[in-house]
Amino acid sequence: MASGNVPSFEGVVRTECFALELDTPVEGHASHVGYAKLTRTEVGDETLLEWDLHFVEEDVRVLHVERLGLDGAKLVWREISPGHGRTVLAELGGDSATLRVIDWASTREREDVHVTSGALLPLACLELLRRGELCDGVQPVFDPLSRALEPLETNTRFEGAPVAAEEDGAESWKLEREVEASRVDGTRAWSARFCGDELLAFRWQSGGLVARRVSAGDYATEIEALAPEAIESTARIAGVKSE
Repeated sequence: MASGNVPSFEGVVRTECFALELDTPVEGHASHVGYAKLTRTEVGDETLLEWDLHFVEEDVRVLHVERLGLDGAKLVWREISPGHGRTVLAELGGDSATLRVIDWASTREREDVHVTSGALLPLACLELLRRGELCDGVQPVFDPLSRALEPLETNTRFEGAPVAAEEDGAESWKLEREVEASRVDGTRAWSARFCGDELLAFRWQSGGLVARRVSAGDYATEIEALAPEAIESTARIAGVKSE
């Protein structure tokens, strides 16, 4: 039940569509390898963040969901592919010093991770960075792959990017910012490029995968080109408004 002191909203606040590409082309493989959506939904006094990624060649879907509220946070990470599946659940109470982690793969494993002050879930961290509410520095962020808290150092740089020329021929520019998160050993964990609060691109570790922002129409086209059999189940995308 929503608190009387907290505004209660229902519905999708933001949907962003992406094409998944190889940052460094691999011989014999297409540069476009899948498609993804990043959605924020308000459910009562809670925020639901969802990263839904489809890798066509491997027939793999990764569904990463975080529910954030006054009473704490919960993460569900699901890897779905033919003959294989994995689910990770991580729960953190609002005043808890322990992150409860359960991993279902071939067996069920449970462990408790000690939480230091300010520990974040991955999508919550990205959301704070999007809104400029997280200062550069080291933050402990939970990694669902390793099931551990990983200290990541974020650094932000700003860059002017040209946009379409005005009718009078005058140049126009927009300010973009690149946030890079590095591990303790100095390697890049990921980077995100924003214009205002809009996510333009998200890169995983160097030389790997990049999610490039596309319109809802281009997203549907991407699905049709990569996986035409998936069109019927994703027809609702045509109604998604691109931001």
